[in-house]
Formats: sequence, structure tokens, C-alpha cells
Amino acid sequence: MRLDNIENIVLKPAKLGRAVGAAFRDVWDRLGLVVAASLFWSVSVIIPLGLGLLIGSPITIALGAIIAWLVSTPILAGVHRMAYRIAAGEDASFREVLDGARELAKPSYGLSALNVLVVAVLGSDFIVYFGVIGGSHLSITLLVIGLMSLYMSSGWAVLAAQGPLGQRGGALQAFKRSWLLVLGSPGFTIGLFVVILGLSILCVGTAIGMLVLYAGFTAILHSRGLRELYVRYGVINESVEVTEQ
Repeated sequence: MRLDNIENIVLKPAKLGRAVGAAFRDVWDRLGLVVAASLFWSVSVIIPLGLGLLIGSPITIALGAIIAWLVSTPILAGVHRMAYRIAAGEDASFREVLDGARELAKPSYGLSALNVLVVAVLGSDFIVYFGVIGGSHLSITLLVIGLMSLYMSSGWAVLAAQGPLGQRGGALQAFKRSWLLVLGSPGFTIGLFVVILGLSILCVGTAIGMLVLYAGFTAILHSRGLRELYVRYGVINESVEVTEQ
């Protein structure tokens, strides 16, 4: 592509309502699969962490947290692999979670480690910022942390899409692409963050929703949002199911 033609490129707008509506339809149509995948991930976190807390010593709590991270991290990647296939209109089954967990284990640990590092840095900055400046800017700081959390979550969808799209794989590539997508579409990012925040509040409030819906539902929201942005930037062609009538 010649550089003097770049200014003539017109990007298609990313439609948040279209992405969210498609995600809700996906969840409704594949509710059993979404519940099974969500429950599988939730159990992988709850059992080791719960046992550590039940025993109650600092060592067992730390050990439980480590085991929960080791087990649940590749499963989360597998849930996003399943969600990406659902969002793409392809056949999907619970086996996608297992295959994705196995195939994406190594990059998923790398991406998770990067996420933990970013959260640690943001958390430290938040403590310092809040302690020095006071509560008047608390909401702004929380918004920044919330947007970063959304970015880090969307990285899982990018990781799951690398194989099907023939992209260069790995945690660093997923991290980079997530950054570029968020910075390139801030309005869409904020809108998706608000939707996921609302879903999170509902799931936490009902408790059972967090157990049987949260992981699968948010994975499909991430995947639908990612496909909407990929259509916008020409990474994938707009399919019949996302074409406006």
C-alpha cells in the first residue's frame, strides 16, 4: 500500500450495540455450553483457593492461590477459544475449552503474568496517587484502572483469535494488539467496559451468576467486541451475520 493513499482509507465505524446484541444472542443460543464452560473455570479457581482458605494458614492460602492460577489460567484461554468460535458462527463444543487450554497453555501464562504486572503497577500508582492527592480524583483513577482491566481482559480474546486468523502467536503479540485496538477505538472500549461492568455487578449481586455465567458471558462479549474491531480495521471480512440490514 502506498503511503500517499492512506488518507483515502475510510474505516467502518465499530457498532457497540451490534456487538453487544450479538453477544447476548450467542449466550442465549448456547446457554448450556456457556454455563458448562463458566462453571468449569469457576470450579478451577474455587476448589484450590477454598481449600487453602479453609485450612487457614498463610502458606496454604498462598499455595491455594498459586494452584488456582496454574489451573484456571489455561482454562480461561480455552473458554475464550470456545467463545471466539461461537462469535465467528462456527461449530463449538466443550472440547474447544479443553483443546484451547492445552494449546494455549504457554502463551496464556505469559499473558496472565503481564496482566498481573500491569495490575501491580496500577495498584501501586493508585495507592500513591490517592494518598498524595486525596479523594477528589478517586473516580478518575478508578476509571483508568477499569479501562486497563478491560484492555487486559480483551487480550484473552486476541490470544484466542491468533490461531484461527493465522496471526503471529504469543502473549506479547496479544498484549500489543490489545493496546493498539483500545487506543484506536477509545469510545468503543469505554462502552464495552460499561457493559461488562454492569454484567459484573449483576453476577456478583446474584452470586450464582458469577459461578455459572460470568466467564463464558464475558468471553463472548470480548470476542464479539474483538470481531467488531477486526471488521473495522479490515482484519476479517464483514460476514452476513454482522451486516446491517
